[in-house]
Amino acid sequence: MKKLNHLIEQFIHDFQIDDIERFTFTSRLSEIISSNEKCVPYPKNRKHIPLKKSMKYSQNFLKSVSEEYAKEIENVQLECELNSPIDPYSDYIESTKQKYIYLAYQNRIRDSFIITHELIHATTVEEYVSIARNLFCEMFSFTAEMMQRDFFEQQGIKNAAINDQTVIGSLQEINKINMFQTILVSEFLDRGYITASNFMDLLNQYDEKEIIMISNHISENIDQNNFDIFFQNRYIVGYLFACYFYDYIKDKEEFIALNSIINQYNIEDVIHYLDLEYKDTFYLDLTEESYRKLENSYQKRLKKV
Repeated sequence: MKKLNHLIEQFIHDFQIDDIERFTFTSRLSEIISSNEKCVPYPKNRKHIPLKKSMKYSQNFLKSVSEEYAKEIENVQLECELNSPIDPYSDYIESTKQKYIYLAYQNRIRDSFIITHELIHATTVEEYVSIARNLFCEMFSFTAEMMQRDFFEQQGIKNAAINDQTVIGSLQEINKINMFQTILVSEFLDRGYITASNFMDLLNQYDEKEIIMISNHISENIDQNNFDIFFQNRYIVGYLFACYFYDYIKDKEEFIALNSIINQYNIEDVIHYLDLEYKDTFYLDLTEESYRKLENSYQKRLKKV
């Protein structure tokens, strides 16, 4: 427990957390996911699709959105690895001024969605990246995945629904882990230390499968010397806002318009652009009506799984 306590204490210090109210916004979003939990079927289709074909699928979709987006793959340094345990990611290499994408692929239809996801990130990876872009970057990439599913279904490409099944299944797992980590932070703020007994009491509130999943994640945190809840929270924020953004935008041009200026916007600008409202700007807490809008869109997306 000593190392876990040290990581939590360091996290609290680094992000200057003196009050669990700092998590009001993300906790409310987590509640939306947990209160609408759905048993997502594991994707059964394992049809082999070569990486080159997935790249072509992605480029064809992006071309339908913007010629500039379709050419983005030519502007990035792309590293691909089959069946890698490392999650795909995008980055900006300062020394070479080059955009970089690492792609773990499996020769499945899902690869095409991941390529699109990372290429949309690449459109706004710059030397200067705004706080708003850091928080909402996943909104754009997940929205693009939703748009790509529509495109695939219009083109008669089968098994596009597999992507939603995979993403929502993963999202629900991430949400459980983040809720547990948030509880640990709350307990640490109250007690000043997490005992082994206290930890197990909290963990035993979950079922056996969840206990294994959460325990493995906490062990990884300890091994990697990292307890950054906010990094994973981006996926929760991103997906819920993507469901709403997908419903909100009238056309692809509106998607491009906001994405193109995200590095010039602050968080409040984005909230207002989306016709949502704050209740408390310090804690990034939205009004009840705004949370309802997000939940309604998420519920609509769940029906497509």
